[in-house]
Amino acid sequence: MQVTPNRAVLQDGGSRRFATGHATKEGDGHYRYVVARGDTLEGIATRFGVSPNALQSESRGELEIFAGETLQLTTAA
Repeated sequence: MQVTPNRAVLQDGGSRRFATGHATKEGDGHYRYVVARGDTLEGIATRFGVSPNALQSESRGELEIFAGETLQLTTAA
């Protein structure tokens, strides 16, 4: 799933409650995030310093994410 939050540059704030998945930096402000069991959109948004609404709206309004799912987090152009 491609997620493009409206933010100048994404930064990984590190693993935290509800966002323990594996993040791989793929370039300036680009991350591949593998959802872990128990992760939430809100937790992932907090980890990357964006609003949960930004992630939800960019994921076509989907409220569910699943363990093992890969999110492509990129900076909005």
